[in-house]
Amino acid sequence: MTFAPRAAFGIPVYNHAHQLRRTLESILSQSFGDLGILVVDDCSTDETPQILAEYAALDPRLKVVRNERQHGYTRNAMKTWRLARESFPSIEYFAWGSDHDLWHPDWLRLLVAALDAAPEAPIAWSWYHRIGAEGEMIMSRREMLGRGGSADRTARVRYVGSGAAAGSCIYSLIRVPALERTSGLRLVLVPDRLLLAELAALGPFVEVPEYLWHRRYAGLASGARQRRSSFPGGAPLYTHLPVWAQHLAVLAQDWLLRGLGPPELSWPGRLRLLALYTLDNASIDRRRRDNRAAMKRRKQEARDRERAARKKTKAKEPTRDAA
Repeated sequence: MTFAPRAAFGIPVYNHAHQLRRTLESILSQSFGDLGILVVDDCSTDETPQILAEYAALDPRLKVVRNERQHGYTRNAMKTWRLARESFPSIEYFAWGSDHDLWHPDWLRLLVAALDAAPEAPIAWSWYHRIGAEGEMIMSRREMLGRGGSADRTARVRYVGSGAAAGSCIYSLIRVPALERTSGLRLVLVPDRLLLAELAALGPFVEVPEYLWHRRYAGLASGARQRRSSFPGGAPLYTHLPVWAQHLAVLAQDWLLRGLGPPELSWPGRLRLLALYTLDNASIDRRRRDNRAAMKRRKQEARDRERAARKKTKAKEPTRDAA
């Protein structure tokens, strides 16, 4: 019998052997069993290859590929999507997974049901708990939908551009035809926000109001960290440009030249949407730049106060001659 799943996970992995078993078990234990799993190992140097081989031997739904050279996160994530599409041509839905997070057994079942019930929606996500390295609870996130669920295309795209939680929302269930109307994750900084903007242009988002995902927190996704993880051979110079400029270049090419995005949207409509997204995106860059500058000032002021206090204490100490 031909294996023709309705949904697939694409999981880029790299050197998280200590958490990989629990992650794989959470995905393989989904109550919606009609799924394929495509894992691409980006030249891990720990026990990841052995663990993947072990699980692939136990469950035929799991396919494993190992890169001959390191791709970096973004290229590797896109490779999982491409290979999942080739390996499981029947899929209607696709989800990126990680090698360290945990999924509730009903995550896929409930998100498939949500998208089945909303054929106009390109993507669905759930509420989630943020956990630490040892599984300890850090915080919970809910009601992330905001204007992403609006019937108004401009409101949705501007919601993404003005600061939606892209790093979490991208770990969602995406309708395959919608994903094929985008360029996927591009080789820019914050590629998840860019992809969400493209999906927002296609239709309203759906949120399942249940805690179905545990995201393991690993620090802030700074520009320097993204360059290291996505460009192991060295980041291109353009990645040092503002994020809004990188996204503008990609969307201008996709929406204005390649004809991707919503087919019913006119060229002037695309241009307007692109301009609004860029303005909102630039405002995020300004806020973050201002926040970094303010933090730097506060740290400098704290150092100055500490230095002044030490000088004051030293001035009060009796000299040896006075003693």
